[in-house]
Amino acid sequence: MESPTVTHMLSRRERRRAFTQAIAARRRLETEPRPRGRVWINGREVDGRKPGLDHLGRSHD
Repeated sequence: MESPTVTHMLSRRERRRAFTQAIAARRRLETEPRPRGRVWINGREVDGRKPGLDHLGRSHD
């Protein structure tokens, strides 16, 4: 017979810490402005170009 799997249960302090960190992360997402992402369509960047990133649009087949 196989021995049963033992699952480590977090202590009350560890659960509280994880919960507090999750709440803090959610509040930061709601209050701080998020950095803008970059959008590419068919290998071309949408909404302006950055010269340092031009090499990403090249195709080498």
